[in-house]
Order: sequence, then structure tokens, then C-alpha cells
Amino acid sequence: WWVRSFFAGSIGKFCQVSNSGTSLSVNSPRSNGLAPALRVCYTPPQPISNLAVGDIVKVKESGTDVDYIIVQKGNPDATMYDASCDGTWVLRKDCYSKQVYATNGINNYEDSSILAYINSTFYSVFDTATKSVIKQVKIPYMKGPGNTGTIMSGENGLLSNCFLLSCNEVGFGG
Repeated sequence: WWVRSFFAGSIGKFCQVSNSGTSLSVNSPRSNGLAPALRVCYTPPQPISNLAVGDIVKVKESGTDVDYIIVQKGNPDATMYDASCDGTWVLRKDCYSKQVYATNGINNYEDSSILAYINSTFYSVFDTATKSVIKQVKIPYMKGPGNTGTIMSGENGLLSNCFLLSCNEVGFGG
């Protein structure tokens, strides 16, 4: 599945995670799996803050409970993430669909086809009650095309309801 990190060696490639968990780079116009992440704040039978990383929670999509994995608790790194990122992050356990990363072939996450899809078509599967527990975050990202862009972070991060995880957030990179 796709991650939001660009591949530094080429302006037209992004990183992805394979089914075996290894990192790869692929051309942005290629269709790959989409597993969005969200920051949620809600109280199921017990507060989500009481659950551990790796636990499964149910999130309603079009009225049906779907498994999401808790992948982050707290602020991942206060030097890169603003206070909006402090909380519980969940990742859809299974791919939602296959999508093209960027129809223009340039690895620019902010203007990518996949980000627009996640925050419109995908986000629309949530009812009003579910949307009320999805919190907007400002995620770090590379502004501009790939290795020619500028790292934007903290309060200058990209405001998003749903997002792809970055290579660092899935354990690749440094």
C-alpha cells in the first residue's frame, strides 16, 4: 500500500509497503492499495486511550463496522508534529481500494490525487457521528515535488482529516 513519503531518487516515485512488509518505490501513476490513517477520539465500551498500540477498534464506514489498528498513541515527535497530532491514531486494517497516487506523475503529496480522494470520497463513508470523532491533524510532509521540496512540519504541517502514513511512521527511514 501507499505511504505519503516520496522516493528521493526520482521525482515521479513514491514509497509503498509491500504485502510482506518491505519498503519499495513505485511510479506515482500506478494503482496501489490504499489504507488511510485517522486520529480518533471516542469512547467505545472503554475509552480508546485505555487501549494499546496494536489493538483493534471498530470504526463505522457506510454503517458497517470496519477493523482499524491502533498504530500511534501520543504525539509521535513534538519537533515535527504539532499538538493536533497528540492522541490515538488508527490505520484501516485492510486496503480500502486501489488508487493512483498522482495522475500528473510528480511526487507532490499536497496536490496528489490520492490525498484528494482520501479526504473526499473516502471521508464521505463516515456518518456524522463518526466524523465527530475524527480529528484534523497537521502532518509533516514535503511541500513541492519530492527531493526539490521543503519539509513542512509542526504548525506548518498539512491539515488533513485522513492521511497516508509516512515511511517513518511505518518504521522505514530515519
